[in-house]
Amino acid sequence: MRNMTIDYPELEPYYEFRTILKEAQDTRTLLLKDMKALDIPMSENEVYTIYRFVTEREIKKGIPVTHRFRDALFSNLEVHPGIVGSMYSPIWDPWNSGVDCFTKEDEEAIKRVLAKRN
Repeated sequence: MRNMTIDYPELEPYYEFRTILKEAQDTRTLLLKDMKALDIPMSENEVYTIYRFVTEREIKKGIPVTHRFRDALFSNLEVHPGIVGSMYSPIWDPWNSGVDCFTKEDEEAIKRVLAKRN
């Protein structure tokens, strides 16, 4: 987009606003990382509620939810939920069930199966 502002200077305000939005995402991610470093607890329910609200708000506005944000938020869970691309999507996950999420129980079941194989 930066290159386009050279040819179309009227796009400059939009480019600057995009920069502000990206910085806001980084700030949110940094705050989550600081909360984790300070051992401020966050329940699983809070993590998924935050993710749902952020996703619903930002996808409607055309703002992508970054992997940095997801990883910082999901670091508060015992197990990273894995595939989160379709979570809380009105098309792929209309009931907010998070069917594709990994859970602690999934991790334990995989460990049991692998232990039986050895």
